Amino acid sequence: MKHHQIEKRVAKYPVAPNIMENSKVFSELANEWSLTAQREIQASDKVVLVCRGSSGAIVSTIFYLELAKSFPEKEIIICHIKKEEEYSHSSKASGLPHVHFPSILYVWVDDFIDSGRTFEKCAKAVREYYKEHSNLDFKFDWAVCISTHTNPTCFADLTENLFCNWIAQEEEKFW
Repeated sequence: MKHHQIEKRVAKYPVAPNIMENSKVFSELANEWSLTAQREIQASDKVVLVCRGSSGAIVSTIFYLELAKSFPEKEIIICHIKKEEEYSHSSKASGLPHVHFPSILYVWVDDFIDSGRTFEKCAKAVREYYKEHSNLDFKFDWAVCISTHTNPTCFADLTENLFCNWIAQEEEKFW
C-alpha cells in the first residue's frame, strides 16, 4: 500500500466544529495526493475513498470535491464504514461498488486519531463485503493520513518514516 501524509500542517480536532479552518488543510491534502497519484487515478475506472466515522465522512467529502474538480470524468465514490453502534440505512460498508475490479483504486482516508483500529475495521468490512458479493480478495492501494492532533502519542503526528513503517507493519499483520 502506498501512502501520503501532510506533515507540518495540522487540522483542528474535532473536525466538524473547526470545518472552516480545516477545509483548507483537507483541500491541500487532496490536491497534493492527486498530483502524487495522478497516473493511477487516470488509469483506474473508479476511485473509492474509504472512511469511517463522522470525521472521516467530512474529510472524504472535501477530498471528493477536490478530486472531482481535477478529474471531472472520473467516477469517485465514498464508502463509509459504519461503527459498531451505527445501524442506519444500508450495510456496514455502504457505497462500495457491487463488484470488485482490479481497475478500482481504493484509498483509505483517515485522521489516525484511533490508530490501527480504524484501519483494521475498514479493511475487514471491505474484505467481508467482497467475499460475500464477489468472492474476491481486497487490499487498499493508498493510505492518506490527515493530521488532526498535536498529541505526541497520537498517530496523527507520525513523521513520514514512522508512518511508512506503521503502514508496512499493519499490512503485514492484516494481510
